[in-house]
Amino acid sequence: MFYRDSVTGVVQLWLDNKTFIRKYVGGARIINPVIIIGQEQDSHGGGFDKTQSFVGMISDVHMWDYTLSACEIQKYVDELNFTPGNVLNWSALDFQITGRVLTSDGQMKEKNMKLITTIRKQKKMALYLLLLMLTACAATPQDPICHLNVFLLILLSYTDFKYLSFYKDLSGQMFTFPQETNSAHVRLTTSRQVLSAVTVCFRSFSDLRREITLFSLSTPSAANDFTIFKLAATDEFHIWIRNTYMSFIVQDYKLNTWHSLCCTWDSGSGLSQMWLDGQPSSRRFINSGSSISGPIIIVLGQDQDSHGGGFDIAQSFVG
Repeated sequence: MFYRDSVTGVVQLWLDNKTFIRKYVGGARIINPVIIIGQEQDSHGGGFDKTQSFVGMISDVHMWDYTLSACEIQKYVDELNFTPGNVLNWSALDFQITGRVLTSDGQMKEKNMKLITTIRKQKKMALYLLLLMLTACAATPQDPICHLNVFLLILLSYTDFKYLSFYKDLSGQMFTFPQETNSAHVRLTTSRQVLSAVTVCFRSFSDLRREITLFSLSTPSAANDFTIFKLAATDEFHIWIRNTYMSFIVQDYKLNTWHSLCCTWDSGSGLSQMWLDGQPSSRRFINSGSSISGPIIIVLGQDQDSHGGGFDIAQSFVG
């Protein structure tokens, strides 16, 4: 878990119930970001690098537009009755998958297929009613209500279910990144485009010993507007805020183990903090004075070296 506050500019990291010192990174507000899981954005929404991609499993991703208290973060770690994220909510996630990323989504697919089947039946009924209405309107060509009904039936008949947005409840599920790649990633969508404070929490599992990107949020003005990056050393993380980073040293980060990680940041103080498995780090200053402002692209599985792209296979996530 990670939090950042644009008022203070402080960022902090939690990993598996352990907190780390708060550090100052800066207080700029985050506006219109792109959020990507599994890759680092070296540009807004792109610039991925295979060597920075994530290989492993990621689950329970939540994001808030404020800094959570230590008590609230502990509830997340313990999987108790915590408040879901209001920017990203794992139980109602809007996302797009690119490349070889797997989900245990059999139940989700079944729900969506039932909805699609219902829509298809409604479209067939609409076509039948349209024929009847056209016949009736021919007898009363000046009736405006008749013409309105015809228009609505035509609109329903041509609705394409492929473009419908489904609420996706991923409770009890996870994203699996099975191989190193400079393309496979998950793009998360949020309506929030200005962030003056941030808390991000998720659970991950990987056996990679190299550097990996766990969470990448990019805007046109900053490819690393909010990025959680793990170095090759098993105990070191970099938290990037507004293209400025601070190093956090953690303890007991193990390979082939599920870890809960939270990070916070506040743009006012510029302070950030990290939690690993519920243990907090010290707070550190990274960046302050301005919020994260979009358009936001959030990516899992890759690092955005550009806005929405620029992926590097060496930074990809596998797990």
